[in-house]
Amino acid sequence: MAERTGALKRRMLDGTTIKLLIIIAVVSVVMGIRLPGVYFSGTNLKSMLFQIPEFGLFALAMSMAMLTGGCDLSIVGTANLTAIIVGSYIHAVYGEGVSSLQEGMVICTGALIALAVGLICGLFNGLLISLVGVPPILATLGTMSFYGGIGIVITKGSALYDFSGGLKKIGNGYLFGFLPIPALIFIIVVLIMAFIIQKSNFGIKLYMLGTNAKAYEYSGLNRSKMIFASYALSGILASISGFIILARTNTANADYGSTYIMQSILVCVLGGVNPKGGSGKVTGILLATLTIQMLSSGLNIMNVNAYFKQLVYGSLLIIMIVTNTWSDIKKSK
Repeated sequence: MAERTGALKRRMLDGTTIKLLIIIAVVSVVMGIRLPGVYFSGTNLKSMLFQIPEFGLFALAMSMAMLTGGCDLSIVGTANLTAIIVGSYIHAVYGEGVSSLQEGMVICTGALIALAVGLICGLFNGLLISLVGVPPILATLGTMSFYGGIGIVITKGSALYDFSGGLKKIGNGYLFGFLPIPALIFIIVVLIMAFIIQKSNFGIKLYMLGTNAKAYEYSGLNRSKMIFASYALSGILASISGFIILARTNTANADYGSTYIMQSILVCVLGGVNPKGGSGKVTGILLATLTIQMLSSGLNIMNVNAYFKQLVYGSLLIIMIVTNTWSDIKKSK
């Protein structure tokens, strides 16, 4: 029993987890002193709970590609295209005088459409990477523009807005009066992804592929199939974020959230995901998401210029990449 407890503690309190907990504590103390009575107010905490899901889902989507040694720059394009297609569908079928049941069916159908869009976008990325042989960064850079272009064509360059009341409740409502519905969706997805990545055979194969692609193929496993699956999951996670964005903002726009790509990469690296593939945990991504959201919220309250925020995020990303690279070099010696 003691051995099991010790093993559990080691898994929970690895180096990345300890580092992130320290950073969270430091950010909390600094923001609490700098913004007394404001930063930890109920209003700000609720605001963070509504913003974390879409941001965290993008990070999870990025991690699925990074665990294989690749990346997915198209996640925001996928999310925006999802929001536009689902929004267009709702506008087309939703009208005055519909019953609550009919509205619920429309929203559920919209959610299924969102998942289908994400799956198709992810599979297309996987096709370019695994079968055509395009490097992940170039393939997803291309599809990022391609998905954004489709969205612009559909909307003719304008934003879609004013959707059903039921959809807005999903994006801005509470369960039991205190838990934001987007946060509940995020928690469910996190639990599912934690099992898939860290407990299932799929997760084991995913780590194997990221660790050594040649050894993976020599062992008789299908590399193309795993690439397809990982990018399909990335697309699905991005589409869930797109659905939440649509519900929360009540708009669908082809150029929403361009800064999320770099922030997602930052969260993954900060959370212990190796850009070369083969390592990373959902718990690390979750804590890193919380860290960046806490920092972002504090900077917003202080009315920090958006360009300065980009400087902060870029600096953090460079520092983390350099630090992790040095650490890898030391371990290899």
